[in-house]
Amino acid sequence: MKTYKKTRIKPAAPAKPIENSVQEKLAVYPITPSSPEVLAALWLGIATPLNNELKFIEATRAGIKKEALVLLSKKMGLDLTALCHILHISTRTFQRLPDEAVLDVFSSEQAIEMAMVLAKATQLFQNETAIRQWLHTPIFSLNGNTPVSILDTGFGVKLVMQTLGRLEQGVFA
Repeated sequence: MKTYKKTRIKPAAPAKPIENSVQEKLAVYPITPSSPEVLAALWLGIATPLNNELKFIEATRAGIKKEALVLLSKKMGLDLTALCHILHISTRTFQRLPDEAVLDVFSSEQAIEMAMVLAKATQLFQNETAIRQWLHTPIFSLNGNTPVSILDTGFGVKLVMQTLGRLEQGVFA
């Protein structure tokens, strides 16, 4: 009696797990946050998505940790001087803060706005290099300013968000 061992199908080796993914038997699906509000909250260490004004107020009053800001600045390609300029904090004061320190209301508000800009840019460009390049390139609709250079005011953040919205809709910005 002949055996057909060579014709048996060997089970495939399990796929290498991918970070932030769900594995099924036949497919791997990456898990990406569904909206900029969820992504920004994730980066800032906030438990709930920032999907309405009351959540913004609550998060601002609770304060943002310094370590979350350091992570955010790395994602945006900002050095310490640029970060402190946006937050209106002295570089030396920021350096003196312990990593677990919580920022005041005004700096926390700027940090949340920065995170929202980065999250919107991430949703649009989906590439860290492209995001950094766009943030540090002079933009015609911003009167030749770079998006990062005007993030230090609420009006500048609003203008950058409008520009990202226009790009998302395919309008020349």
